[in-house]
Amino acid sequence: MQSDQGFKKILVPTDGSLPSLVAQELTAFMAKKLDSKVTVLHIVSHEPLTHVERHRHAPHGFGQFPVETHVPESPASSLSESVASEITNWYHQKGLKAVADAVALFKEEGIPVDQELVQHVDPAETIIKEAQKGNYDVIVMGHSGEKEQEPHLSLIHISEPTRPY
Repeated sequence: MQSDQGFKKILVPTDGSLPSLVAQELTAFMAKKLDSKVTVLHIVSHEPLTHVERHRHAPHGFGQFPVETHVPESPASSLSESVASEITNWYHQKGLKAVADAVALFKEEGIPVDQELVQHVDPAETIIKEAQKGNYDVIVMGHSGEKEQEPHLSLIHISEPTRPY
């Protein structure tokens, strides 16, 4: 990216937390000043459920496991599927609200905005893939989570790969 272009495409992952809202406010300020387009991204991922499933079927400390795991059939499997479906639906609805609130903020400020909601994937991996696929100049995101009292932000400038001369 050349320095005179500014940040024309900004990716803003959101989860509706306070750090995420602060990241959106910073992004709105930057986007207005730099005439940027924003994409709001939310990843529906319910880690507590996937954490339980990972450790139920894999040895401790065995490395990375897929987010979605196959649960063997058991007498309680229909209940588990029902509960998992309800939990997934709750996270999906929460994600839709987080995206809608963020999009409303950017539209209110007159900033061009796109939205994307992705389900059942690793959030970090999804953000990286989206940044590469969408050719974004910068990612602005909160990183301290909902339980932290002080929000912390990450501003990740994505530069072009080094080219041989």
